[in-house]
This record gives sequence, structure tokens and C-alpha cells, in this order.
Amino acid sequence: GGGARGADPMEVARRGHLRVLRSPDN
Repeated sequence: GGGARGADPMEVARRGHLRVLRSPDN
């Protein structure tokens, strides 16, 4: 986790995975 001013692709991927895990839909 860093800044929202252009995170690295790896950071975005991590955030995506976290959201997926926390998402009740999936």
C-alpha cells in the first residue's frame, strides 16, 4: 500500500486481490 497517485501494477493487483477476498459476491 502506498499512494493513490499512480500505484505500481503489483500494488494494483494486490488491492484487487484484497477486494476480491473481501467481496461477498465472489
